[in-house]
Amino acid sequence: MIRYALLRSGRRTLQTRPSPQTLEELARLKSLEDVDSSVIRKLINQRTEEVNAQNEAQMLKKLSAEGRDLQNVPGSRYARPLWLLLIGCASVYLVRDWLRMKAEYDARETTLETRVEGLEAELKYLLEPKPGVLEVEVVQTEVASSAPWYKRWLWSGSR
Repeated sequence: MIRYALLRSGRRTLQTRPSPQTLEELARLKSLEDVDSSVIRKLINQRTEEVNAQNEAQMLKKLSAEGRDLQNVPGSRYARPLWLLLIGCASVYLVRDWLRMKAEYDARETTLETRVEGLEAELKYLLEPKPGVLEVEVVQTEVASSAPWYKRWLWSGSR
């Protein structure tokens, strides 16, 4: 490419310096002495920006892929159904246990009710008035009432 250069005297002179457009063209040159340093700097910066943009794009792709991988954890789609199953099983177990305990309580209650009824019947039988026995007990209590209370309590069976 042809360039015009200003000399110190202020005249324009025709200058023929090679001006490569890419780094590959710059690499094909035999010598870098004829190439302006600003052109070299511009080409290097341009290529560096391209490489940085490619690296950044690859890094963004990698980060988005990692984000998708974290979201697509194999167990995550089964977590909610497993929690629901766990809660359902726990509920069934609690209801079953409550029904079993209620049945045991009812069975124990019926056995105790029959035992209480039997004891009440026995108590009624024992408390029924018996003519011969009551007269003897009444006589004994009248005789025993003349003694002090502590003698009746402590020595009632020894006489």
